[in-house]
Amino acid sequence: MQIVTKNPTNLIESLKNANAQLKAEIRERKRAEKALQELVEKYQKTSLQLRTLINAMPDIVCFKDGTGQWLEANQSMLELFEIEKVDYRGKSDIELGEISSFYREAFLSCHHSDREAWKKRTLSRGEEIIPKRDGSMKIYDVIKVPLFYEDGKRNGIVVLGRDITEQKQTEKVMIRLASIVESSNDAVIGNTLEGIIYSWNSGAEAIYGYSISEVKGRFISMLAVPERPNEISQILANIRAGASIDNYETVHIRKDGKHIDVALTISPIKDTEGNIIGVSTIARDISDRKQIEKSFEQLRYQHQLILNSAGEGICGIDILGKISFANPAAARMTGYTIKELVNSDWSLIISGVEEGRGKKEEGIGKKLIGTQTPSNCKHSVDGGVLNHKEKDKINNKEEGRGKKEEGIGKKLIGTQTPSNCKHSVDGGVLNHKEKDKINNKNDKFSAQKNNSDSQLTTTLKKGIVCQVTDEFFQRRDGSHFPVEYVSTPILEQGKIIGAVVTFKDITERQAVEQMKNEFISVVSHELRTPLASIHGALALLKSGLLNQAPERGNRMLNIAIANTDRLIRLINDILDLERLHSQQVTTLKQTCNIAELMLQTVNEMQPIAEEAGVNLSVRTVDTKFWGCPDKLIQTLTNLLSNAIKYSPKGTTVWLTASKQVINRNHTISSDNFTSTVKTKCLYSYQVLIAVKDQGRGIPADQIESIFGRFQQVDASDSRQKGGTGLGLAICRSIVQQHQGKIWAESTLGEGSTFFVALPILDEI
Repeated sequence: MQIVTKNPTNLIESLKNANAQLKAEIRERKRAEKALQELVEKYQKTSLQLRTLINAMPDIVCFKDGTGQWLEANQSMLELFEIEKVDYRGKSDIELGEISSFYREAFLSCHHSDREAWKKRTLSRGEEIIPKRDGSMKIYDVIKVPLFYEDGKRNGIVVLGRDITEQKQTEKVMIRLASIVESSNDAVIGNTLEGIIYSWNSGAEAIYGYSISEVKGRFISMLAVPERPNEISQILANIRAGASIDNYETVHIRKDGKHIDVALTISPIKDTEGNIIGVSTIARDISDRKQIEKSFEQLRYQHQLILNSAGEGICGIDILGKISFANPAAARMTGYTIKELVNSDWSLIISGVEEGRGKKEEGIGKKLIGTQTPSNCKHSVDGGVLNHKEKDKINNKEEGRGKKEEGIGKKLIGTQTPSNCKHSVDGGVLNHKEKDKINNKNDKFSAQKNNSDSQLTTTLKKGIVCQVTDEFFQRRDGSHFPVEYVSTPILEQGKIIGAVVTFKDITERQAVEQMKNEFISVVSHELRTPLASIHGALALLKSGLLNQAPERGNRMLNIAIANTDRLIRLINDILDLERLHSQQVTTLKQTCNIAELMLQTVNEMQPIAEEAGVNLSVRTVDTKFWGCPDKLIQTLTNLLSNAIKYSPKGTTVWLTASKQVINRNHTISSDNFTSTVKTKCLYSYQVLIAVKDQGRGIPADQIESIFGRFQQVDASDSRQKGGTGLGLAICRSIVQQHQGKIWAESTLGEGSTFFVALPILDEI
């Protein structure tokens, strides 16, 4: 202040003005000081409110000055860096990093990002990762706001950060899930509760053929087939009710109109509060699986048909030897039901193997003991032994040929050959050689004990296919039957899990083989004997030795002719029998009169009976018969011929017939057929024809067997009586073709009666 003194008056005036000005300045200063105090108080109050506010925030907040020194930070910021107890104000990031060394790198990173924000001179945003002592990481979405004075100098910076760690983890999960959904081969479809599609992955596009743009906003019912119009609406109703649907198989329609099989898993989509806000549908195309299942089902059905229709028994055996499955043929052969066989031990049907072998050997022994052989055999005919004269006669006739055939007989003895065997029909003993042969076989069977079980064990343990051709299985009733079987291993990925046993009943085959062997043996003998005789006669004639003895030459020619006739009869009988059995003979049936046929037969046989010194007696019955007259005459002729042959001179053979009433529903049975006469059948009567003789009779154990091929009570009969052993077999075939029955009754030493029962035409 400058005072200029001019005069006292002016001086006083100036002092007054200066005083007034000073007072005014003092008043202004006081007012300014008061305003400043008010402002400071207001700032302090506002600062407290601000601090309270920012401390209540979950986000991190920090104020720094223009040099980067911390001015204010909220509690979340302090806790993040674990500096709650540090006087942080006025310190830079670098200084705080020195104090809290674990977070040094984090503070340095914050320092550099601050510099970048000031450098850009505008708001910046980024993610900062803060490591934690437990090894986890915190991720923050950080916003930095740089502040400047009007002159452009730094004023400060505000740091705001939000913890997005969980969000980031959720995003990763969502990205991973989205990637899985998008890369899934299944269709993943999102739709509203009303069924409007809003999401559609690439799997859905591949399965249904629609792109996302083609289906978005459309109803999911567009995928339903017309045959199931209410299916999807019902599914949505269930989902709205809170239900989930798992592996629901149905049919959908593609864009190209093709129907496909799909398996659906449908779940409700819920918000954070548990409210259902949508529907998630996962659809898997199972068309290929359905086709495979269909093929497998067809294959299973075909296999089942094969198993059920197979004539051979088939059983599955597990690794423990239990039967896992069996087909109807196996049940039929063994007498069990399939239910009884399954889960039973395999030993159930093989437990009788040794007993079955024993019975087989017993049969072989009896066969060797009791077989009717035609040469060099000692037989019982009428319950006793042939007299010496008969034996000498037979032995003399066979002596020459016996030596020649001795080697053949020895070779064939094991198969029951008809030559060079010494048997006793009534249960005599085999010679030493034959006993040794049977004993050797018994030893062989003993050595094969449990063979069936061991073969299956071999298959189960070693995986080897085993074939057994001569074995016995046991039926439910305890009886046995011969079988051949093959056991084949069941492999799964190279591991043996069981076996399949396929077996067949070879009873009939063995019987056929036995019959074939017997047939060959007998036929070879029956052919060889007359041929040898013919050959001998012709050789003598050719040599000229009989030129000087014409009577002996004629006798030899007669022998040759007789043997030739015998061969012709044998061949004709064999052919007739085969034709009858194969039904190759066309039988012309007509209405015949039984009485006329019986009288015609007697007239034809009368000369033969007179030559044998046997009387014929006939008693007919006048009745009608539908059949072949020639075949019936052939049957009666054969029966009368046999009766005459085996009747002593001076005895009588009776041929009689009687008419009988057959009960309604009466059954006439034979070995090869069963005929039931019902109420409306034409046949309600039968004629019973009987041929009775007074011959030597037939042993009871041969009553049935004489109707077989080449069967005779005494094998020497074929030479003495001229028979072939086929006549009664032919008779049985003829009678059976006429729906009749033939049988015999006999008493040794008194004679035999052969009966023929035939249905006749109803005369009522």
